[in-house]
Amino acid sequence: MEILGRDIFKSFKNEDFISFYNHSIFSLNEQEFKTFLFQINNKNIKDSLIKQYKGEFPENFTFSQKWNLAFQHLWRKELRHLANYPKAKIRNDDFLPIVNEAKEYGIQWKVTKLVAVEVLVPVSWEKGRFLIKKDLNIDGNNSLFLARDLNYRFVLDKLTYSKAFMIGTVNEDSDKSFDDGITNNGAGQGDVLIRFNSQSPDKLFYFSPDQKKAGGLLTVINHEDGYERNPNQRLDLIITFSYGDPMRAYQIIVKDALMSSKGPIFTERPKFMGQVPLPTSLSFAN
Repeated sequence: MEILGRDIFKSFKNEDFISFYNHSIFSLNEQEFKTFLFQINNKNIKDSLIKQYKGEFPENFTFSQKWNLAFQHLWRKELRHLANYPKAKIRNDDFLPIVNEAKEYGIQWKVTKLVAVEVLVPVSWEKGRFLIKKDLNIDGNNSLFLARDLNYRFVLDKLTYSKAFMIGTVNEDSDKSFDDGITNNGAGQGDVLIRFNSQSPDKLFYFSPDQKKAGGLLTVINHEDGYERNPNQRLDLIITFSYGDPMRAYQIIVKDALMSSKGPIFTERPKFMGQVPLPTSLSFAN
């Protein structure tokens, strides 16, 4: 995912639309798309396709059987939907607007510098619990899944005010906080930055030391296990880059990036966010 973010940034820096296109879901050929969709380990996406199936499922059909039937009837429809977006349209609607919006800020792409690629994780508060966007894998596991060797930025909104966000080895025990690779763990203000490594535990917990039953299980996964085994989460990437003297920070958001057999791809239109304050703990020196 970090490589995907870097490659997308380079495509803008070099004004290389073909590279941009080749990292999108639109670049998948028929067989690649069919394999990608069938093998995807994401219950939310599969539920959505199953609901589109107009026929009657036999009684006592399992989720897997429903998926197999719905997939066979609907995958070509999904492929035809992608075919409605030819290269020229994607270039004009998705790629050039970002190139040109940046130029309106006076940015010269050739001399921009990449600062960071991070996974954006918005965190809110609802019904006495942290509300975090996440997808279910096929077994319905409601864990928060984070991959090793990937930068995550948890951005807590105003609804979480006074509710510190903490990660620990024991649920709801602030004395067992796990701070390795984590910035602002339990601080109660600012973004929480996370990058797990090979030494991080497979199982942790996120919670609030200020309120009971506010969090849940956090599962740390390995890239090498492959997208077939890992939950295929839709991830939003923040690309932060710098330009100018004095240096100023700018961001691009890439929404709903997913793993496929050919590597990570993005499935939604990226958006240029304009100039932003340099996010916490980042440095232009990077």
